[in-house]
Amino acid sequence: MGLKQEINHITDELIDFLPQLIDVSTIVGDSFYGNMNNESWLLVGQIVTAIDDLYKTLVEIENMLIHVESNHAWKKPINDYIARIEVIFARFNEHTDADEFVMAGDIIRYEFIPLFHSLLLFLGKTEEESNKQFSTNLLFLQEKYPLIYDRVFQLQRDELNYQIISSKDGNANLYLNTPSGQFTNMYSEYDINTEVVRWVAGSVEDVKESQFVLLFGVGFGYHLKEFALKYPKIKIFLVEPDPQVFLASMYAVNWEETLAGIDIVDFALGVKELDDVELLLERFCVKTGSKLNIQDLPKYQKYFKEHKVTLLQHLKYCASKFKLNEKTLDYRYIKHTKNILNNIAANLSTPSVRTLNKRLDGIPAIVVGAGPSLEADVEYLKQLRDHCLIIAAGSSVQSLQHFGIKPHLIVSIDGSDKNYVAFKPINREDIPFIYCPQIDYRVVDLQYEKTYHAYLKNDYISKYIMGYSEANGDPVFKETNSVSGTAVQIAIYLGAKEVIFTGQDLSYPSDSMYAPGAKQFSEKEKLSILSEADQWIENNKGSNNKISTTMLVTLRNFENMLTLFPDVKFINASSKGAKIKHAVYEPMGDIVKRMSSDKVSMTIEDIFKNEKYHYNKQSEMKEKLFALPQQMQNSIKLTHRMNNRLKKLMELSRTNPNKCLKMMSSIEKDWGDLVKSIPLNTIYQYALKNKIIEFDRYQRQLSEERNIQKKARLFERVLGQLFDAIIKHSPELLSYLEEAIERVHQLERVTLQGDKNV
Repeated sequence: MGLKQEINHITDELIDFLPQLIDVSTIVGDSFYGNMNNESWLLVGQIVTAIDDLYKTLVEIENMLIHVESNHAWKKPINDYIARIEVIFARFNEHTDADEFVMAGDIIRYEFIPLFHSLLLFLGKTEEESNKQFSTNLLFLQEKYPLIYDRVFQLQRDELNYQIISSKDGNANLYLNTPSGQFTNMYSEYDINTEVVRWVAGSVEDVKESQFVLLFGVGFGYHLKEFALKYPKIKIFLVEPDPQVFLASMYAVNWEETLAGIDIVDFALGVKELDDVELLLERFCVKTGSKLNIQDLPKYQKYFKEHKVTLLQHLKYCASKFKLNEKTLDYRYIKHTKNILNNIAANLSTPSVRTLNKRLDGIPAIVVGAGPSLEADVEYLKQLRDHCLIIAAGSSVQSLQHFGIKPHLIVSIDGSDKNYVAFKPINREDIPFIYCPQIDYRVVDLQYEKTYHAYLKNDYISKYIMGYSEANGDPVFKETNSVSGTAVQIAIYLGAKEVIFTGQDLSYPSDSMYAPGAKQFSEKEKLSILSEADQWIENNKGSNNKISTTMLVTLRNFENMLTLFPDVKFINASSKGAKIKHAVYEPMGDIVKRMSSDKVSMTIEDIFKNEKYHYNKQSEMKEKLFALPQQMQNSIKLTHRMNNRLKKLMELSRTNPNKCLKMMSSIEKDWGDLVKSIPLNTIYQYALKNKIIEFDRYQRQLSEERNIQKKARLFERVLGQLFDAIIKHSPELLSYLEEAIERVHQLERVTLQGDKNV
């Protein structure tokens, strides 16, 4: 048995022992106020022995703690309990020896027994009780908050830096090592309830008029519960910046009881997990617009400042995105849906990047951006072309061709019209090209030769039609905020163990955006973007570059992506660029010297050979595509039917509740069929992303609402918006689908004509 386990075992025995000692001490204490007899003195002897055993046990724990971590939360309290027992025991003996029995009884009743109660509260739960609480909480999260469950399930508990203790009021507390390296209690050492009540009463008066609040810091849920009691109508977004804090709480508090009746809109664990927290912040911005109300738990204001800064950076970025308004975002998803569908013909005519997996095993890759640093590295790039795979990230190929450099590979994913304008004049006849289906389909149409396709994880449409699977080794990449992130992942998929960045400034050195040759933005647009650069970030030269919130979030997103590949060496050679975490700065000149003896260009040039899908697989994909229009028509018909019933619910909830319930049941049945349908899980899931997110947010509230009129209102609001969106956009989406099918038929005709000519 390890030392920690031995301490836990002794502690569990004390927790069982102390209630018995308290009971006997109560009897003995009372007996001192009356006539002492032989039986009374026998009991006195028993508690004296028991107190002596308790004292020795605490001394044993104290000695064990000497060999445990230096910052163990129990060291000082255990020492204090030992000292108090020594003092009280000495006074008890003094009074009994002097036959001062009333004084001895007072000491038992008013000093020993409170000490035993205090010690019992201090020791908290047994290990078995704590583990049982964790299991109960885990089941609750799995049912109610599956994303949080997945995160918690993957965590390894850090018991050294996050120690569960008890306050003197018996509530669980946390003794934690803060980001600054200072150990502190999360809550009051004495009275957590008073702390929490006063915080809610005095610190959050500004929330009275708010409909939504973001609570930064969850801790053990005490502040959250009191806040919800005072403001029951406010809907709450929760962000716990430190996952280990929440993991500790899983052993200490009952989360089902804590969250009961609280209107939680969304919950994110950790601010570095960009996908989770950005999704929550996007929802927060959708709901609150410019009226953002964020409340910090007291200790989080002091000890989690860096986490708060990160959160605010994400929030500012999300808020700026939503200034575009929902219509603009919907338009972008709709446009990308058109691109994905129209690129099916290209997917069927070009090989998958899977054919290139590990083909460049061990060959270094350079991912080139169009940042200002690129110009200084141009001559070095020319020298490295025979030693590394040079990848042009998106329209950076404009700058490379401006300087007379031919990359080995171009990667592009941008679905905007600007990307087509950028690529239209580019001659890529001899340059292999990798795209993801969200790209403007006209870019891919420019040339199918030497072209390969890959996928992004959120592309539900291609996943269904093309039948790809990341588990089977297909090229499926994490969506990032820039094409450079995709290019890095592709380089690693091809086999690179070292990835070098140049022109990846991820900031605005000397108030400039691009290297010469880049033509994607007008001067007016550049000035507008630069005007938003109101922050500073350290660069590779030790000075600072201007950076905007949007670019800062892009940088952090890029850095987060790099952590997915701990076995890959990342080199930041962008001399003027921002420092990039997880990448070491090395000047390009030094890289040239280091790689001058390794010539690999023939290997690189030879591996890019087009390979087509087997015809049977193409047939299967086409069948899925050709069946979608009818499937969509069925889904549209079903949606109209549900929507017609939906409009009657509010009136029925007032006039005929039973009929209203039956109609809700029929809607739920049809909704179940729609949820299982292929169109909803592919076309609508992607094209109507915002509406799907909105529905997901209220789905739990809808299922749990028992008041029939409130439930009818929720039906109308939650499902109604989604139904309206499906009905509104379906004609447009159907036309894109028909266009995609016609493009595939046209491809078949061209292929057939080519075969006849042969």
